[in-house]
Amino acid sequence: MMTAAQEFAVKCERVRSILDMHSLNAVVIQKATNLAWLLAGAECWIGRTVERGSCSAVITRDDCHVLMNAIEAPRLSAEELAGLGATVHEFAWHQDSTDDLITTLGGACIGSDAGAKGSQPIEGALIAVQTPLTPPEVERYRALGRDAGEALGVALRQVEPGMTEHQIASLIAREVLARGAQTAVLLVAVDDRAMRYRHPVPTDRVLAHYVMGVIVARRGGLHASATRCAYFGELPEELALKHQRVCAIDGLILGATREGATAGDVFAVAQEAYAEAGYPDEWQCHHQGGATGYQSRTWRATPGSREAIRAGQAFAWNPSLQGTKSEDTIMCHGREIEVLTATPGWPTVAVPSAGGALERAAILTA
Repeated sequence: MMTAAQEFAVKCERVRSILDMHSLNAVVIQKATNLAWLLAGAECWIGRTVERGSCSAVITRDDCHVLMNAIEAPRLSAEELAGLGATVHEFAWHQDSTDDLITTLGGACIGSDAGAKGSQPIEGALIAVQTPLTPPEVERYRALGRDAGEALGVALRQVEPGMTEHQIASLIAREVLARGAQTAVLLVAVDDRAMRYRHPVPTDRVLAHYVMGVIVARRGGLHASATRCAYFGELPEELALKHQRVCAIDGLILGATREGATAGDVFAVAQEAYAEAGYPDEWQCHHQGGATGYQSRTWRATPGSREAIRAGQAFAWNPSLQGTKSEDTIMCHGREIEVLTATPGWPTVAVPSAGGALERAAILTA
């Protein structure tokens, strides 16, 4: 198995390909998402909603420098950077030397993902070299996916009618946090709110019968998305049929997620699947998902999108019909896919897909 130091070395070489592509002396990485990728899953967040990480990396042709203040240095050096082989630069917290160090280390021609002084933007190129995922990243993704799918299932099995959406959200968050991840996205809708809103931020609405829980779990920079639904009482036939149909749409989308296709190809399959299900315009009510990894969505598919589907790339498609949705995070392995966020013991429905039937999460009934 590739070590963390070897993974870091591979990442540095990928970044150096950007130097040649853009005639640069150095690349500066400051966004927490991209630092997590470069530094083999390092947790560089302090404020969870802040884009900038708690350090900066300067990659030159012969070294990788990590710049940080004296507050962050002890933890980052001991817990995130140990053994990687990066050159660490520490400065006083009240005398931010980041810009001066970048100039000294990087020279005149630099690219940056976060607008470093005097730089040209290269985040698009940086995101492009994050694929394919390395073997250790795939293993970390599998572990995160298992934990995310399990956490969502365990939480929703604890839900009871009479709980508010906030209380349900707290159950989900607790299970995610207990597994060493964070909720980058946490949505909950009960009853009619699930029918009305595609992005239902939790409220004090009280559950009577139906609940939908949506998460994007994040750990080590990687993101795993999943949606699960549960119904208390006799499941209405109309809702059951609608969920069956959205799962069928999802199955066709997943079947089209193969190396060599484009995002536009997959989107065209989605449009056709919606039409065949009897909902030709429903795709316009919500995005259909796309590539994922170090962002909740690296890109979202749209009609005619040209982004390539690649082996070693993760995807989170999320087709929806009013009141229901089918969503998991998958890994593309060329002509095959691997579902990362399956929920143990959760009911499933078999739907047609390329190469045979595919199991999708059904509505849990209680």
